Amino acid sequence: MGKLNSVERLFVIATSKLNDKHSEDEREKFISQNDKVKTLINLINEGRKKIYDEKFLETLWSSIINKEVEKSQNAGSVLKEKCGLSLYKIPGQDRNLPILIANIDSSDPEYQLNSIIKVNLKKSEYKIYSTNNKNDAIDFIPTENKPLLLRKPYSRFLARYKGERPLVNREPDNGGPYGFPDDYVGYNASLKEMNFDSEGQVIFPILCTPELYGNILDSSDSMINELYLQSLHDGYSDSVSPENKLRFLKWRNSLHKKVDDPINMLTHVQGRAAGFGLAALTVINIEGKYEAIRAKRSKIVGTFQGAYHVIPAGMANLDPSSDKENPYIEKGYLNIRYLIEKEFVEEWFSFEEAGYINANIGQQRTIIENAVKRYLYGENNCYDAKVFLTGIVFDLLNYRPEICILILINEKKWWEDHNPFGKDPTKLNYEINDPHEGGIRQFNIAENELLTAMEPGKCCLSGIASFYLGVQMARKILNIEVKD
Repeated sequence: MGKLNSVERLFVIATSKLNDKHSEDEREKFISQNDKVKTLINLINEGRKKIYDEKFLETLWSSIINKEVEKSQNAGSVLKEKCGLSLYKIPGQDRNLPILIANIDSSDPEYQLNSIIKVNLKKSEYKIYSTNNKNDAIDFIPTENKPLLLRKPYSRFLARYKGERPLVNREPDNGGPYGFPDDYVGYNASLKEMNFDSEGQVIFPILCTPELYGNILDSSDSMINELYLQSLHDGYSDSVSPENKLRFLKWRNSLHKKVDDPINMLTHVQGRAAGFGLAALTVINIEGKYEAIRAKRSKIVGTFQGAYHVIPAGMANLDPSSDKENPYIEKGYLNIRYLIEKEFVEEWFSFEEAGYINANIGQQRTIIENAVKRYLYGENNCYDAKVFLTGIVFDLLNYRPEICILILINEKKWWEDHNPFGKDPTKLNYEINDPHEGGIRQFNIAENELLTAMEPGKCCLSGIASFYLGVQMARKILNIEVKD
């Protein structure tokens, strides 16, 4: 397993007997009986609060952005592209958040959704999984076999695979046709290259490659708990500059040290899998009032347990095995509309068929489209539902991009038919808490109460951006004036 410092060792030991196949009750019982796990959770929560309170990421990236702006001002018209990223603020609040928002053309947010990301299905940047053992890998698609910069035997390996390497001798019915269970089966559209024009606006299309979810966790999401836990190091004090604090974050720092331009580290990805996430705010006409829906994630999801988020949200999944009748790809572009529709029926209605990639890809598309027609749009679009692109942001916790989306349901009948609080309630996916226990909450978009709906210290960062970008667009579309 290599050398682990005390915090990393605690992380491995504490979670080695626990994985996402356990029920929430089993997890709670395990945590209550295991001092190491309780210690770990307390450390992570303490680190999360410290990072937010001291504004480490915001300060670090504010300095980076300011240097880029200064460089473009000095260059004048000579510079071919300007920095198109800026720190995000919740409307009506002064504080920057550790989120970078990209400057995009939003002149046609409904129809441009499926024309912004182009995927090279024939090229995956990294080995089939990040433990770097080619003999145990099955090359599903051609690969250059580049190593990931961040590679660790995380608790996921110990819990699911009983060692550092995934099981490979599995029957297709048990582990999937590629021999890898769980997160080393699924591919996701991952950012390769994002460019800006001379005005700092994103040039579409954005270029992506298909990468494994496990490699995304190892090379990008691994930086989240590293940040929380290492912030508690004795030498990591408030008086230390953000640049010097990076030296305590070996995985994050390894990325910064390899580039001259940190902006390019985000937008021209090298050495890691930066999978695109999808975060959609659902706004529903409920008894004549348009309500923005906030969800609370359950404790048995893979990341951000118990955090507030939008619904639906997920990863930009795709199947790179075929470009014929492939619902994930449309004329070479990522079919974002299909992906978010799939997430909608999966999370709002616990539609299990949406949660995995079926071997018969054509049959899966028919199943999903029928469910979407029934549960989202209704017969002949009787629910008057529409889907819009609202923005592209970068989460500075994991340096991954997120596509922000608005799902706007105009007809009151949708809520009447599918109210999760009703006598015959909609059954939400396991990823969301029970509606009666805070899993779902409504906020009138015509009132300023929703300015406190997404408290940064309790929310997924991408959810904050998606929530308020969605509210802004819904108000614009519906010509809603905000009440003081």
